[in-house]
Amino acid sequence: MPTISICRHFLLTLALWSLVPRLGSAQFLQTMSSGVYQSTDGHVKVIVGNNEGAQGIFVVYLKEEIAPQEFNAEKIPTKNATHAFISFEPTEENGYNRLTVGEKNFKIVGNLTLHLGDGGGVSVNIDNTAPYLTITQRGQGKAAEALVGFYGTTPVVQGSGALATILTANQLSPEISKVIKPYELRSEGLFLNGKEIDSPNIGLFITREHECLKPNTSVLTLSQLKQIQASKGEVAQAKLLEQHLRDNQKRSPTRGLLVLRADTQAPVVMLNISEKNVFDLRGIKNSFSAKKICVLSPIS
Repeated sequence: MPTISICRHFLLTLALWSLVPRLGSAQFLQTMSSGVYQSTDGHVKVIVGNNEGAQGIFVVYLKEEIAPQEFNAEKIPTKNATHAFISFEPTEENGYNRLTVGEKNFKIVGNLTLHLGDGGGVSVNIDNTAPYLTITQRGQGKAAEALVGFYGTTPVVQGSGALATILTANQLSPEISKVIKPYELRSEGLFLNGKEIDSPNIGLFITREHECLKPNTSVLTLSQLKQIQASKGEVAQAKLLEQHLRDNQKRSPTRGLLVLRADTQAPVVMLNISEKNVFDLRGIKNSFSAKKICVLSPIS
C-alpha cells in the first residue's frame, strides 16, 4: 500500500497554525487603495505602479523608520534610504524586465534575488518563469519574518513567519545557493560577490528539474490517493488509478497553480492564486503501478 507520512503533514499543519500573526512580529499591511504596502516596523515600503509606461514594483528600505500612518508615497525620503524599481512588461518573456536604481538601468534576464538595507534586511526575489515576485523582510538569523507577493503587479499573497519562508520566490537548494549568490543594493551601487556590477544584464535562468514537474509524471490529488488506498486488492486499485488518471488528463489537478518552490530534494510548493491556498506536490512509493506518481496535498 502507498503511504503518505501522517507525521509530515501534521508538522506542516503545525507550521501553518504558527502563521497566525503574533504581537511584535513583522507584517506587511496594505495601507492605501492605490497599492501601497508597508511593514509594521516602518522600514519597508512597497508601491505598485500600474500606469502606462510605469508598470512595476517600487521597493523602498528606510534606515530610519517612518510609521505607516505618517508615510507619504509622493514624498519618499532619499536620505538614509535605498530604492529599487522593478519594471513589469506582461508581453515580454521576462515579465520583470528591468531594474532601475537611481540613474542606472539593468536588464533582468531570468530570475534573481536582490538584498536591500542594512545587512540585506529586505529581499526582493524574482521568478520570471511564473512571473512571481516577493518582497521579504528578514529578521535575526536572516529568517523570513514578513512577505508580500505579486503575480505580475497583482498582489496574490501575504504572510509572516513560516508562511513567508514557504512563499518566497526563487528559492534555491543549499548546494546551489553556495554558488549563485544574491545581488546587493548598497548606497554606492549594485554589487555581486562584493564587486560592483558593470554589466547591463543581471539575473540567471534556472531550469526546474523536479521529478513531479516532468511531463511523464502522473499526478493524483490526496483524496484520489485515499480512494485507491481504500480499495481492496491490487486489481481494484490499478483500475481506480487508471480512472483517476483519465479524469486528470481532462483537467490536471495542478492546472492554474503557480509553482513557488521546486527544490529537487523537497516537495514542490504551489499556490492557487484565486483562492490563496498552498499545496505541496511530492512523489510516493506505490505497489499498484509502475508509473511515477506524485500527490498534490493542501497545506493551508
